[in-house]
Parts: sequence; structure tokens; C-alpha cells
Amino acid sequence: DRDATGARDVAEKCPEDAVRVFILPPSLEELRRRLVTRSQDSDDVIERRVANAKGEIEHCDAFDYVI
Repeated sequence: DRDATGARDVAEKCPEDAVRVFILPPSLEELRRRLVTRSQDSDDVIERRVANAKGEIEHCDAFDYVI
């Protein structure tokens, strides 16, 4: 939700210039697999990041473009 909030804040400050683009992962499973493959985060951190992504995806309709 942090990225969605940031995008909203920018759009409010620059309503004529802001273009909000949300880039979806192929799937939450693929996002998890990529995070695991990087071997940079603990399992807890990975699960938190996937949960955060799920929450952000729920707000993708607030963006101008979703890719």
C-alpha cells in the first residue's frame, strides 16, 4: 500500500503531469519464487514482501496504467 499511497501523493501534487503506472508481477507465486531465488531475504521477509505486494495489487485500479 506504500507505493499506492506514494503514487496518489504525486498525482495530487502534480495532477496535470502525473501518470501512474503499476507493474504487476506475473503472479504472487512467481514473485515469491524470484525472491527466494535471489537468496537475499529470510523466509519471514519474503512472506512479508509477498503479503505487501498482494495489498498493493488490490489498489492497482487507482493507477492510470496497469502492466
